Amino acid sequence: MSGKRIKGLYKYNDSKNWWFRYTDPITGKRKAVSLGTDDESTAVQRAQATLGGNLIVAKADEIDREVDEYLIDAQEREGNPMSPDSAKTARYVLKSFVKESKVRCPSEISEQKLVLWIRGLRAGGKSQQTLRMYAAYVKTFTRALHASGKLRFDPLAKYNLPAEKATGRRNWIRKHVVRQIIGAVKPKVGPHSKPAGIEKAKREAEDLKFILYSGFHAGLRRKEISMAKVFWFDLDHGLIHAQNMPDEEFTLKDRDNRTIDMTDEFKVFLAEYLKARKPEDFVLRPQKSKGTWKYRYDFSRMVEGHFRNVGVKCSLHDMRRSFASNLVSSGVSIYTVAKWLGDRVDVVEKSYGYLAPNTGEINKVA
Repeated sequence: MSGKRIKGLYKYNDSKNWWFRYTDPITGKRKAVSLGTDDESTAVQRAQATLGGNLIVAKADEIDREVDEYLIDAQEREGNPMSPDSAKTARYVLKSFVKESKVRCPSEISEQKLVLWIRGLRAGGKSQQTLRMYAAYVKTFTRALHASGKLRFDPLAKYNLPAEKATGRRNWIRKHVVRQIIGAVKPKVGPHSKPAGIEKAKREAEDLKFILYSGFHAGLRRKEISMAKVFWFDLDHGLIHAQNMPDEEFTLKDRDNRTIDMTDEFKVFLAEYLKARKPEDFVLRPQKSKGTWKYRYDFSRMVEGHFRNVGVKCSLHDMRRSFASNLVSSGVSIYTVAKWLGDRVDVVEKSYGYLAPNTGEINKVA
């Protein structure tokens, strides 16, 4: 690259051109603009011109600018800020909507365009839950544009989100079955396996056990398991410290660090599994760095394959659900379970309250 580097210059994975994020000296608001070039040297010049107020951006980029400014503001607001992961999803949804609906500026957004877009997604096989989420992102976007004065009226104010699909009894795995699932993990070796292959199979089996324990015994989310580092697991005190890691661009879903009690069984496993590991290493595939995909390490095929092999109907999220369900069913307070899950008490109560053990209080009626 020729020319001086400038802070705030970046390029999205799906974008050809360079973008520039900066703070408007007049309004004090954070803004993002497309610089209209894929040449970094030219981008630097245009970024400098933007700071000087001399850059005129093509109108075709107007909606893209509005999307990016909205997401920056949403993540930086004081009350209930949008998480980085949610912002990434929202950006994908909003950019897909404006591109496929041929929207060039906010005033071209209409209820009809959203209805047609959602209809096309439904025909393409998207689930009702996904359709509702996508429509909600667009609806929230137009509401924010109207509130900021960029739209004279909200074109989606009267739009009703796709109905929530009724769900049946949610799946969870009982404690005795969890023991069978973990106990069934064995290295996959054949009669002609070489020493290197045997060692690899053993490591993969131990990794699988770690994933299962993390879900069934600690209620960690899928992304948390993939990002977990050795220092999270305090064997001396029997605690798991799930933490935000800004250096790794990782933020917990609720943004708050949380501590989870470690089961004796998990502790015994970790004592050997983490032996001689460096505290700052990722537990799973420590040499693998985070790429553009949502998960640093995607272990879904391995885990789901194991569930099929043992004949158990279970998803990755069912492990977390089973963690909570088994605790509540055993009489652990919903407050404690919520604290370990990193969810609000009312959310846990709504999802698992029906599993609380019989108190015998009903007999007082007679």
